[in-house]
This record gives sequence, C-alpha cells and structure tokens, in this order.
Amino acid sequence: MAIQTNRTLAIGSNVISPTNTLTGSLIYSETEQVVGTWIDGSPVHQKSFTGTLGSSTSGWNEIADLGSDSDKVVGLELYAYLPSYGQFVANYKSGLFVKILDHKVMVGVDSDFKSKDFWLTVRYTKAAQGE
Repeated sequence: MAIQTNRTLAIGSNVISPTNTLTGSLIYSETEQVVGTWIDGSPVHQKSFTGTLGSSTSGWNEIADLGSDSDKVVGLELYAYLPSYGQFVANYKSGLFVKILDHKVMVGVDSDFKSKDFWLTVRYTKAAQGE
C-alpha cells in the first residue's frame, strides 16, 4: 500500500511541489517495534498502550513503563475517551498532563479525565549498550 500526497504551494514567485510517500501500513502494537531512525542515527522504537486513567485528580499516575533501556522520548500521542463530550476523543486537552519520569509515562488528570479509557503510543530511542 502506498499513500501519496501531492500539493503545490506558491509563495510569491516561488513554487514548491513536494511529494510525500508513505509505503507500507501504520502498525500500532503493544509489542515494541522499530519504526524509524532518529536524527543521531539511533533506531526509533514504538509501543502502544491502552488502559484506564486513575481516579485521583491529585498527583501523578503511571500509565506505561518503557523499560530501563529507554533513552529519549521522541514522540508521544495520548488520547482519552470522554463520553460527556458526545463521544469525543481528546488529545492533550487542558486537564491531561504528561511527563516522563524514570522510564515511565506518568499522567495527571482533572475531573474530566479521571477513570477514562486511554490510548497511548510512544516513540523513543534506547540507551547504547553499557551506558
């Protein structure tokens, strides 16, 4: 499968005609997989998680463990299901706070997000052996 996007962009007398091609399919898996290469040449790993956010609106709750060999988080997508918003799925709405601490994805929530189902996909590099 190939997805192509062809757009022509004109800025003044300059015309830019990029072609972006994505070959293959996007795979979201709870099994870690290599999905690309980071700027420094390190492999980029991806893993997806699902679950339920905590019921407390104070403090931080762990929602994912990336493993002790994870290094830099280079991409993160977090969605929470909010039926009170008419089946609305939100990404980084005010009230959903994320941080990485000791190789774990931590989340803080306000009352809109407590005990809601979530979907998380994280892309990260790993520390070089021996670091």
